[in-house]
Amino acid sequence: MVLKNILIVIAASAVLIALVVIGILAFNNLNAKPTPTPQATSSSNEEPASSARINWFPR
Repeated sequence: MVLKNILIVIAASAVLIALVVIGILAFNNLNAKPTPTPQATSSSNEEPASSARINWFPR
């Protein structure tokens, strides 16, 4: 029973750490230098939701 509670605490803390890391990455992307709008270069048949999505893990 104690081991189960420890595993629950570890899992919850891992989820919180992941959320913090994602938030830091999103904040860094918002503060990055502005890139040209993808709508100007993308074709008209492309769905607009894909260009508006945040790039969580830039390469």
